[in-house]
Amino acid sequence: TADITPLHRLDKDTAGVMLFSHNPATRAAYHTLFPSRAIQKTYHALARTRTDLHYPLTVRTRLVPGEPFFLMREAAGEANAETRVRLLEPRGEVSLYELQPVTGKKHQLRVQMMGLGMPLLNDALYPVVQPENGDDYSKPLKLLAKRLAFIDPLTGAARAFESGQDL
Repeated sequence: TADITPLHRLDKDTAGVMLFSHNPATRAAYHTLFPSRAIQKTYHALARTRTDLHYPLTVRTRLVPGEPFFLMREAAGEANAETRVRLLEPRGEVSLYELQPVTGKKHQLRVQMMGLGMPLLNDALYPVVQPENGDDYSKPLKLLAKRLAFIDPLTGAARAFESGQDL
């Protein structure tokens, strides 16, 4: 219906779980879970294997607008983006990683993984912008919003929603 509204954003190329609200009277209570960091977001990603890093690791960087205007980049200065990275499953040259963003900056996971030398598989923006393919999803970005968990602000119950999709 017309009252269904997304409570957060997800990059167009990212698959997985999104939280929606259909009740305008309670929408604000759920919407505030995101800026207040009261929701735990878990993503799965496929990227180049790095065996020289010690997992789990926490990445803290400063993200600022890049060039062209729709990109982000890492810059010197106080960190404004934080992500926990865990190696889930080595698969030869490529591995499955669990990413847990503490903050929610635009393209945060994509830019921070690129900064670690592990750009996400099939990323059309990082490290180099690829020609527009329209709606061709034959090689989708290997980033999956796997799980959202939070304490329900209205009932106090623990809630978790998980995608059945795997990478």
